[in-house]
Amino acid sequence: MVAATAVAAGCAAPGEVLESSPAVNIERIGAPLHAPVWSFSDAALLGLTGDNRIAKVDAKDHGATTFSAPMPEVGENIEISPVDDTVAFVAEPTRDRVALIRTTDLSAAGTLAAGASPSYLGLDSGLRVLLALSKDGSTVTPVDLHRRTTLAPTSVHAGADAELEGAARGRQVEFHVVGNNGIAHYKGMSSPAEDTGNLSTAVAAIAGDGTKVTRVYIAEKGTNRLLAIDSRPGGDGLTIVGSADLGGQIRAIGTDDTRIYAATDRKVVVLETRSFEGYTDGAIPVVRTFDIASVRPSGVTAPVSGMTVGPHRVYLTLRDEPYLISVAKPRV
Repeated sequence: MVAATAVAAGCAAPGEVLESSPAVNIERIGAPLHAPVWSFSDAALLGLTGDNRIAKVDAKDHGATTFSAPMPEVGENIEISPVDDTVAFVAEPTRDRVALIRTTDLSAAGTLAAGASPSYLGLDSGLRVLLALSKDGSTVTPVDLHRRTTLAPTSVHAGADAELEGAARGRQVEFHVVGNNGIAHYKGMSSPAEDTGNLSTAVAAIAGDGTKVTRVYIAEKGTNRLLAIDSRPGGDGLTIVGSADLGGQIRAIGTDDTRIYAATDRKVVVLETRSFEGYTDGAIPVVRTFDIASVRPSGVTAPVSGMTVGPHRVYLTLRDEPYLISVAKPRV
């Protein structure tokens, strides 16, 4: 029987066999959350509440939720430390610092200086550097997590509501900054980093590529398009290398080593990264589409507020609603 199952799975079409079941699920959780992130050390999801707490959702225990103590103010998102994966980072803009929170029990574990009014956080995971975008979107401050030292900031002039995406690997600091004015790429061992190119495309959501440090995926604001953005040959400037029309406004994007996960309010579309081989005719191939509208309780029409990618499932939070939607990852 095991052998027969293996043969059947081997003959299945790409995207047909799933990493877990059910294909789509929804659980009621302890509070509405946003900015979710997956904690691999806890096999749980962390997210921010509207009253400045961090919540931890046990995805295997029907949405069981625990909470940290309230904080005076928190930034826009959470990052997990690449040095110690039992520690989460949350910005405290009015205190010019980043709070360290233990993922195990959501207790305080210290603070880091991170420049003026840090608000949105990113990581250059390869170099173990925390990146802090200021609340006004004017600067990005790197923090060396090995030495716990703050480096010179880079002026980015991205404006309020900007976001930041650091590289997953590499030998020099690299990051993209996005906002209403477009997307810009910065890199360099020196601090501040060098602006290597930009595009004027307005961005609604962004996710990095787990393999190629120059590649990011964005939701083009005001359209239904998912765009793959990369550096031009030689590293001078940015260009669109692939696109896909998903038929609805894209609210959130996530990635792993081989797949892109893009969520509208009605569906999650799984696409191929093709980080190095590229896209035929510039079209990003779709692997599978999941209907998430059908699992919503009656009357719950809130937009998706965030996404995080776990080892076997992709998780979505809803704006101002205490629900967590999850979708099984298609097996590679």
